[in-house]
Amino acid sequence: MPREFNTLRNKLIKATHNIKTRPDPSLEQVDHAFTTVFVDPDDDEGESQGVDELLVRDAFLEFMTRIMSDYKKYIKDPGANFNYLEHANAKDFFNFDKFVQDKDATKPDRFINKLTQTIIFGSFIEAWSLGKTEYDEQIMYFDEILKQQRKKKSQSLVQAFKEKKVVKALQPTDEGLDLRKRKGYTYTSFPNAF
Repeated sequence: MPREFNTLRNKLIKATHNIKTRPDPSLEQVDHAFTTVFVDPDDDEGESQGVDELLVRDAFLEFMTRIMSDYKKYIKDPGANFNYLEHANAKDFFNFDKFVQDKDATKPDRFINKLTQTIIFGSFIEAWSLGKTEYDEQIMYFDEILKQQRKKKSQSLVQAFKEKKVVKALQPTDEGLDLRKRKGYTYTSFPNAF
């Protein structure tokens, strides 16, 4: 686990390398959430803050894919007689004890141990096991990222959106239409303004 934390730390330092002043180490335990001003990264002001949003996202995604890389082998089948509507609980679908033990995190102060006790982790396991939830696309994306991580070392797991192709549409006209046979359509003209 220390390797994953070190990688996360190094990537976060790289993502914030343009920040001019770093907080005093004695303030690490102080919560600055209410004095921090967040800006839109697309604005010019956001760039001057020195935080590369995509690198921060990528650092945390890589961290989670490393610590969760083999989570599927701990998924268990609750059995044929299990009533999913009454007893849907993450403990019925996931072997928490084995997962924590294999990750060498049996002590209660270890990150993996604390992670497995969170509601979001339990919700993730339930959503993965039950399927057909509002999180299906995100779970499938996470599983795809896990496969990418194993296959190749890429520069970044999170990519900025770039248009592959821009197609300009022309305004429709009545030219070439036989207006005497108006049975199949009923428009008179396409709107010029939206």
